[in-house]
Amino acid sequence: MDNKDVLVVARPDQSLQIYKALLESNFSFRYITFKVVPFWFKKFFRSKKLVPVAANASFVVLGTIKHLIMHKCKFKFVRKWSDRSILNEKALKTIRKCNFKIVHFWPDNCNLPSSVYETDCIKPFVIADIHMPHPLIVFNDMLQVYAKYKIDAKQTSLFKKIEIQKDYVDNVTNILVPSSYVADTYHELYPDKNYYVVPYGITCNKNFIPRKRHHIKDFVYVGTISLEKGCDLLLEYFANNPTLNIHLYGSILSEQNFIFARYKNFDNIFFHGRVSKSELQGHLNGYDVGIHLSRFDAYSLAVGELIGTGLPVLISDKTGNADDVLKYGFGIVTSLDDVSIQNNIRRIMDLSLYEEFQSNINAYIKSNSKDYGQMMLDFYLDVLENKHFKYKVLYN
Repeated sequence: MDNKDVLVVARPDQSLQIYKALLESNFSFRYITFKVVPFWFKKFFRSKKLVPVAANASFVVLGTIKHLIMHKCKFKFVRKWSDRSILNEKALKTIRKCNFKIVHFWPDNCNLPSSVYETDCIKPFVIADIHMPHPLIVFNDMLQVYAKYKIDAKQTSLFKKIEIQKDYVDNVTNILVPSSYVADTYHELYPDKNYYVVPYGITCNKNFIPRKRHHIKDFVYVGTISLEKGCDLLLEYFANNPTLNIHLYGSILSEQNFIFARYKNFDNIFFHGRVSKSELQGHLNGYDVGIHLSRFDAYSLAVGELIGTGLPVLISDKTGNADDVLKYGFGIVTSLDDVSIQNNIRRIMDLSLYEEFQSNINAYIKSNSKDYGQMMLDFYLDVLENKHFKYKVLYN
């Protein structure tokens, strides 16, 4: 039986960064995923939308087809399908052939009990990757908001996730999260687990050009426009402060359009809709502050991109990026009561404080900081050397 360092069983989002970093490392590993194609296939068809994998990777073809049907078709029978065990069979076959020192899996798509990974020769470090705060905790926080707007809370996607994710971490001791905020929501329900934080990080734009501001008035939000993202709080503030502008990039959640449609009548509120990433990058340098008042967000990739283009940010304390914003001085973290939002918007408009945030961001971008894949390699190495305690969230 072969021995390898790492097995990654994951959906192809942030895990692709891990895979690419592993390819350039000295780790021995296997990567199991779906929704990807062999490298030769992409090269032959020359499609930008196809995501390729090459060495040490295997993917589930039937699972990929099933996933596409689930998310593209509206047949009633499809609604009962689940992605939960889509990678189980492939993972089992791989485990039977090899001993792994680390098993890193996404419980969204693989629900094997931790005992499966153990052999007579090795007891691996098994860690479940959780990418959103616990739905039960945030659902309870959202009940009052849904009631205010007369939304049936039990018909929301958030409520459905409570049932889907109820046993995600029952069989594991170690949980990897992108922020201490996510760890806190799980710790409320699972106080005996070990929580380790590796943030998704900042997407640095090396071509950004610092621009000196003489006054601060143009704010930008990137993401879905919804109650969950706190956009009612955001838009209500700017509706009452017409000397400031807010630009929103993203689609309004269709079932909540009745809440946000009225804000299209304000001269200082601009809905730009969804745009390509390249087009968005071209606009961002024209704004002053990135703002994200989400009621729950594990770690906003959009906020990471805003910071990476040189923009100071104002974000909520329920946005996972708060760890990095406070650690590196990228902006201000606010609670979501009206007074705090008003006070902190005024604070970030103070030019001396704003320039301090700009300077911190500029220094970070120029420092060639590690991306998520590289940070995960550091985590794996520390696990193998039994030094991973520094990633652990400590609770009394």
